Amino acid sequence: MESSRSRPLSSNARGVALPLAVGGGGLLTVLAIVAVVVALTPVRPAADVGGSSSVTDAGGSQALSEPGVSAPVEAYVKALVDGDATTALRLAPPGEVVSAALLAPAVYARAGHPTAFSIASESVSGDSAEVVASVDLDGRSVSVPFSLRRTSDRTGAYDGWTIASVPLASIPVGDVTGVRNVNSVAVDLSGVAPGSALPALLGTYVFDAPEPSIFLDYGDAVTVAATYDSSEEPPVAFPGTLSSEGRTAVIEGVRARVEHCMLSDAFRPTDCPNVLEMKDPQTYAVTELTRRWTSQPTYTVVGSDDSGYAVVVRGGDIHIDFKRRYTEGQPWTPDQFTQRRVFDAASSDGILVPFTIDPAGPTYDFRGF
Repeated sequence: MESSRSRPLSSNARGVALPLAVGGGGLLTVLAIVAVVVALTPVRPAADVGGSSSVTDAGGSQALSEPGVSAPVEAYVKALVDGDATTALRLAPPGEVVSAALLAPAVYARAGHPTAFSIASESVSGDSAEVVASVDLDGRSVSVPFSLRRTSDRTGAYDGWTIASVPLASIPVGDVTGVRNVNSVAVDLSGVAPGSALPALLGTYVFDAPEPSIFLDYGDAVTVAATYDSSEEPPVAFPGTLSSEGRTAVIEGVRARVEHCMLSDAFRPTDCPNVLEMKDPQTYAVTELTRRWTSQPTYTVVGSDDSGYAVVVRGGDIHIDFKRRYTEGQPWTPDQFTQRRVFDAASSDGILVPFTIDPAGPTYDFRGF
């Protein structure tokens, strides 16, 4: 018969000393207790168990890694390669942004996407980790830093990693309020202020130029890369260039002002008191004053988009017909005279009419008149 004396103590996996045998029922009780303790303890992936490794980061130092830590990063970047904005934004929600127009799945689906990626470095510290992915975009390598946190299931067991943060790429813009399409997809950028940086997923985007008006052309579409250092890119903007039709329309606006003044029978027409003035003779009265051109003035648009625009009016000979009398009761006597080069009287360079232009039309500065 087996002796009932206690046997030497042995250590279990958690370092607690337990008898190897305590009679028939005692052994079952101890095993049950150990099973409960183990089941209730969260299982943290150990750095020295289950295929752990160290990786060398970009600086050449050794950082502790762990199986599965880069899995969410790989899923996120693969979504970028696939043009899948929905998955990328589910893995890393962007939070509040100035405009979500470029984050729309339809817009990103038509963007130029990354073509390949690799994990450049991993570093695990407790329940957090840092992972850097190297992503190929448009012929260059872009480093994308991720912060991750450890997750656990309902029982408290550690079950993986999730992305805590990843930067959004961005595109700096000037005035893009007239842009209606990006990547051939309708967008609303009407509320975007010049100087903003539009958040976007890593890729290249095509901004269609605004529709031209009768006055302005906006050039061609602009293709730009959304990166993590937007200062490298000039702002996307469409300032507008005065069109040939616009030049004609602007000149007609100034000409119409002059012709309106020519209809006046006053010594100094209200809208052109300086350039079309007939000096009051003072020694006689004047009536039935009319003006007509014997030589038309010339109109020329000068300036540029950078320096500003103006219409220069030069020359112009005016024949003036009128009737005069010296005293009350005398009959009116027809008379006439000619004013030569009326728009060159103040300067041989003519009269300058500066103007600004927007899609609705020009705004003139007629102070020189």
